[in-house]
Order: sequence, then structure tokens, then C-alpha cells
Amino acid sequence: MFAYKLANHPTLSDFINLLSFPVFILAVLLTGKMNSFYKNEKGLSVFIGIFLFVAGIMAYFLTQQGIQSGFLYHTMLMLFVFSMGIQNTVNRLYGSSAFGPTTVMTGNVTKATLDLFNYFSGPHTAEKLLLIRRSLVLLTGFLVGCILGALISSRYGLVSMLIPGIIIVIYYTVFFKKCTKDLNQICY
Repeated sequence: MFAYKLANHPTLSDFINLLSFPVFILAVLLTGKMNSFYKNEKGLSVFIGIFLFVAGIMAYFLTQQGIQSGFLYHTMLMLFVFSMGIQNTVNRLYGSSAFGPTTVMTGNVTKATLDLFNYFSGPHTAEKLLLIRRSLVLLTGFLVGCILGALISSRYGLVSMLIPGIIIVIYYTVFFKKCTKDLNQICY
């Protein structure tokens, strides 16, 4: 997208959006560093929700004022990017907690397709069926999230990011239980 805009009358905000890459990298580095000290998936995940919540509140107030550019607007966008960097890092470090990658949907679709193929091309085992179920949970969640996200964000804009922020904070502070890597997901 940036290359297209660069070739077709770029604006200053197009160049400011390039900051998202180093902000994302910074989030990954800081999350990795925090993890090396604390090894706390729950704590790191709560930060995702907090950053989304703060950015959602900022989006609400900026929308109320009709502000769609400037320092505060770009700060809000970078908070969203920063939270995505944390999410990607947590998912990479603690991937077994979410049945698989939650940030790489093409990889999830590929895995689900291979799981289905393996199930139907050989003996039907409980292990293979469990792998299919896990893939379907991720894909269904992604599909429902995309549809709801499109509907809600078309109505409320970036303020809608309050919803995942609140859900993440509540889940990781109230309901989260660490599970083993065992396929039976024994939680403690």
C-alpha cells in the first residue's frame, strides 16, 4: 500500500504510517525482554488488553472531536500496532495456549486443510479428530471475529477496539488457566 501511495501523490501521513514497523518491532523486543524476566503469559496478555483499551478510549475522544490526523491520532494508531506486536510475541512464546497461531490465519487455514486431509486419507484417530477440532475453533473464531469486527467498526470506527481490550483483560485476569502441551489440555 505504501508503494502505491508513494507513486500516487504521497502525503505526510503516508510516511508517518511507516513508523508502525519500528513500533511493532519495539513491542516484540520489549515483550520478549519482559518475558525473559517474568515468564508470565497472563501478565503479558493483560498488557494487550490495556493498550487496546487505552487506544479505544483515545479513539472515542478523537472521534467526538472529529480528529483524524495529528500527534494524538497517530499515537492512538501506534498503540494498536504496539498491542499487535505484544499479541504476536505472546502467541509465538506461548502458542500452545491458543491451540495454534492466532496471528497467522493463512497458516491456520493450511494446517486445518492438512489436518482434514490426514484424517480422511488414513485411519481415523482421536488425535487427528482433536487436531481438526482445534483448527475449526481457530478458523470459526477468526470468521466470527471478522464479521463482527466489520459490522461494529463500520458503525463505531476504532472505538470498537475497546471490545477486544476489555475481553482480553477480563479473560486473562479472571478465567485464564495455564495448560500443558498435552493434547488433552490438562489445565492447572
